[in-house]
Formats: sequence, structure tokens, C-alpha cells
Amino acid sequence: MKWRHWLPPEIDWNVFSSAVLRTEFDGYPSLTGEGVGISSLGREKGIRMALKMYVGNLAYSTTNDSLAQIFSEYGEVASATVIMDRDTGRSKGFGFVEMSNQQEAQAAISGLNGKDVGGRQLTVNEARPREERGGSRGGYSGRSRY
Repeated sequence: MKWRHWLPPEIDWNVFSSAVLRTEFDGYPSLTGEGVGISSLGREKGIRMALKMYVGNLAYSTTNDSLAQIFSEYGEVASATVIMDRDTGRSKGFGFVEMSNQQEAQAAISGLNGKDVGGRQLTVNEARPREERGGSRGGYSGRSRY
């Protein structure tokens, strides 16, 4: 790959490339190793990386800004996203928050998990990589209709 030389020396290429193959990569590699979007890289090499957290059981009225405000009392919020239904445009009741500091993120997880916000008990934990979906999503399946 042409951008392999962009990686800082403290990031192991094999860890980086396997994370890319697992589709955890959500941005371009940076020169500092921060903001790459692969939280597992930082944990293995001790680099300060953003930690992505899953936030469940949100009130349907929650917005990106209000979600960021909830987490901002625990530290700097890099991003906050409420997942919206693409058909209705309404919140699906969960979202993701990225915090730039590992310790702040752990404090937010322990402080907000189970806390009542907007009449609902939040579920907050470290986000896991998206699992691959099996099967067909429609279209031609390869067999005859008759």
C-alpha cells in the first residue's frame, strides 16, 4: 500500500492492516497515530486514541448536541451521533459517542451506565466492531422462479 510509510513507527503494520481488513478503519491514517479511527491500535501500543462508546435506551427526542452535552461533563467529546431511521427520520433510540481520552471515556461509562436521563436508564459501554451480516439482502438468488 502506498500510504504504509505514513504510519508512525510506534504503530505495528500488521495490527493496522488487520484492523483495516476488519473494516474498523473510518478515516485516513494521520501522522501522529491519533484520529485513525481504530481504537485497538492505541490500546496495543499505548497511544492516546479516541474511544468509541455505544449508548443505548436513549429518549427518542435526543439529538446529537444533547448527547454530546450529557457526555461533556466527563471530558472532551470528539463526536456524538444519534442513529436515525432512514425511512421515518426518527431516532432509533441509540447512538455512539467518541471521547478523545481513554480515562475520561471510562469515567463516562461508569458514571452514565444505568443513569436515568430523560426518564430512561442509559446503557453505556465500549462499542464493539460491527458484525458481518450473512445471507442475501434481496435481488437475484440464482435459482429459477418456475
